[in-house]
Formats: sequence, C-alpha cells, structure tokens
Amino acid sequence: MKKSKKKPIIIIAIVIVLIIVAISIVRCSSTSVPDDTAMYSGILVEPLAEHDLSTSISVSGTTESQEKTSVTSDLTYKIAQLNVAVGDYVNAGDVLCVFDASELQAQIKTLEDQLNNADTLTSKQSAINNRALNEAKEEKAQQLNTAQTAIDNAQSAYDNAVAAKSQLTDAFNECRKQISDVSGTLALCSNTESEEYLSLQEKLSDLTVSSNTLMEQIQEADTTINTCKQALDEAKSNYSTVEKTANQQIQSAQDTIDTQGLSTDNADAKKELETLKRKLDKITAKAEHSGIITSLNVSNGSIHAGGELMTIQNTNALKLTVTIKESDILKLKEGMKAIVTSNADESKEIEGTVSKVVDFVSGSSAPSQDGQTTTNGYSAEITLPDNCGLLLGMSAKAKILVSDEEKSLAVSYDSIIDEDGNSYVYKAVADSNGKYKIEKVKVTKGTDSTYYTGITSDDLAEGDYIVSYPDSVTEGELVDIDETYLSGEDGE
Repeated sequence: MKKSKKKPIIIIAIVIVLIIVAISIVRCSSTSVPDDTAMYSGILVEPLAEHDLSTSISVSGTTESQEKTSVTSDLTYKIAQLNVAVGDYVNAGDVLCVFDASELQAQIKTLEDQLNNADTLTSKQSAINNRALNEAKEEKAQQLNTAQTAIDNAQSAYDNAVAAKSQLTDAFNECRKQISDVSGTLALCSNTESEEYLSLQEKLSDLTVSSNTLMEQIQEADTTINTCKQALDEAKSNYSTVEKTANQQIQSAQDTIDTQGLSTDNADAKKELETLKRKLDKITAKAEHSGIITSLNVSNGSIHAGGELMTIQNTNALKLTVTIKESDILKLKEGMKAIVTSNADESKEIEGTVSKVVDFVSGSSAPSQDGQTTTNGYSAEITLPDNCGLLLGMSAKAKILVSDEEKSLAVSYDSIIDEDGNSYVYKAVADSNGKYKIEKVKVTKGTDSTYYTGITSDDLAEGDYIVSYPDSVTEGELVDIDETYLSGEDGE
C-alpha cells in the first residue's frame, strides 16, 4: 500500500497561515499602544482673541395682542343688526352691532309724558311760591322802614333831651360860679349896713333861687333822658324782632320753593328716565380700536344676556407672553432686548423688548420650550414691533439678552488664576530655540459669559498664547506647546 503525498503539503500550508496571523497580531499591537513619550505633545494654549460676551435667557410662549378689547354691554335687548363675524377686520369707530330699541323708546316716551304733566303742575305751584316769597320780602321792607322811623324818632327825642340837660347844666354851673363870686365879695365888706352890701345880699338870694330852680330842671331832664333812652331801646328791639320775623317768613317761602322740586315721585321718575336715555345712547356698539374679531357671543335676532358681546384684537401690535424659570426671574428687567423666532419660520429673527416682568407667583401658565405647560407663575411680556409678520396664538421662542456686551478680548474661565486678591494668566512667549517661556501677567477681569471671561491688561495683545490650564506650568518655565488647536488663530 502506497503512502499519500498530500498530507505533508496540507500541514505545511497550515503552518504558513499561522505564522502570517501571528505577525499581523504583533503589528496591530505595536501600532495601537504608543509609549509615554509619543503621547506628550506640549501644553495646551489658546490665542487671545475677541469673543462675544453677551448672555441670554431662553424662553418660549405664545403671541397675544397688545390691544385686546372686550366689547361689553349691560343692555339685555334683542340684536337687531349684527355687522361682523369672527375673523372680520374692523376699523376704530365701525358699527359692530345695533340693539332693538323699540321697547326702550316706549319706556322713555311714557316717562317723558308723566314728567311733562308733573312739570306743568310744578310750574304753576312754582309761580305761587315765588309770589309768596316776593310778598314776604316786600312786607319785610315795609315793616323795617316803619321800625326804623320809630328808632329815628326815639333817637331824636333822646338827643334833644341830652342837649337840654347839657344847657341846664351849663346854666347851673354858671349860677353856682356867680354865687361863689358874690359870697366872696360879701365876705370882704366890713359895713353890713351899706347899700353895696345890701345889694349883694339881694343878688345872692336871687342866684340861690335860680340855682335851686336849675337843679330841679336838671333832675327833670334826667327823667326825660331815661324815658327817651328806654323808648330808643324798645324801638331798636322792635326793629330786631320785626327783622327776625320777616326773615323767618322769607325763609319759609324760600324753603317751599326749594323743596318743591324734591318730590320723591318726580325724582325717581327723572332718575329712571336718565338711566333709560343712557341705555339708548349705547344702543349702537362701536369698535374702540382697529383689529380682528376673535370671538363673538351674539347673533342676529338673539337676546343679549349682558356682559361680553365680542372681542377685538389688534393683530398688527403683538406681544409674546413667556414663562420664566425661578432661577432666571431675578435677572430680568424691563427694557431688555429679546430675539424672537417663531416655530413657523425659525429662520426669521424679530427684535423685541421686555415690557413687563411678573416677578410674583400669579398662578398663570404658559408653554415652556419643551412643549410642557408650567404653572410656577413667573412670566414676562415681550413687546414685538408692529407688523412683525407673526399671527395671533403662534408658538415662539425668544432669547432675552441679559447682558448685551460687544466683543472684547476674553479667555476661558480655567485660564485665570486668582491669588492674593488679584487675577493672573500665564502667557507662552516664543524664544529663539523654538521653546516657549511662561510669563505671569496680571489682568483685570470684565464681563463673564457662558464660557469666557473678558480681561484687560497693558501686557497682553490679541494673538498672544494663553495657557489653558495654568496649574500645569510655573512662571519662567520653558515648554513646548500643543499646536493641535491653533488652526483657528484668526478667529473663534
């Protein structure tokens, strides 16, 4: 029996295949695991450049009208004419609807007739009352004139009595003076039997009689004065009494006139008539401003129950009502700019302004960016420019610019180190040997954004290499830099 020659050939082929596989495995292993030297390519740096440092809050909401008017009426009559439908555009002053005024006009006619009859009676009574008032005034004038005449007469009698007493007093004083003079002369006469003495004695006797007579007349004058004074006082008192009584009569007549128009029946009727006329003035409902009819609660021939007739919204002046997270509410202020995009056209950006911030929990709700409704209560309104192209009720997103900083030199947060109350960065400066020397530079920090912080320093310029991780180097150290991320030196 012959041995087969194929068996050794198969074995040799298998060995060759195993050798090739082993070589491939070794090569793969050597290329996939580099040594430590191959992994190090230098420190990471970033060229100093200008960056946008503005920060924003992303929100979402639904567009609403800035001018939303609820057209209401307290009239409860039938709608005789309806001139609009939902979706119609109306101008300010357009007639929206007219109520049936027939019932109202009939009520007004009945009340007007009733009041006209009452007015006729009132007019007649008013003439009588006015005549009584005029007569009371005339009577007062006559009575006061009579009382004044009595006062004048009493005053004249009193004045005459006072004047008469004054004359008597003067005469009495003169008489007493003469008595004193004669008595003095008599005292100087030594011869009481002389003719001169006897003559002076007789004269003294006559003067004494005259003095006594004048004294009696003065006393009578005092009585007359007292009588005249009493009469004058009575005349004045009578004048006051007459005047008071006359004024009371006049006031009574005036009160009659004043209360004439205060009849309860007429007052109530007039008040009701005024109410009905005010209703008649509102029988036609007009648009206060231009806009679209967005809701309608009445129809032709329907009886209005009171309240809202329809709603008008100005679609040319819109606002975006958005929900604000609790973590963002304290950052917002009125007047901040906002960039708005609608879900219908995300490519179009609209610049709005935050016009209202509701910084208390109101319980209202609005859709958030993820489409879910939140009820945390914090919200804001963003006023959109007129004719912005959006429609009522559209969902939209907005970025509210909390800080609107212009581009400025900035580095990443991690590039800055703070020591002893100062801030520093490490700058990598190339030397002649292809190495980079580490320099420590003091900087002033500016605005923070999401990733970058603005810095200023007289020792830095745009394009300088700033070490990304300062903890990996020391001042004065010579290093290599990793140029992997330096391809974009000319911009961000």
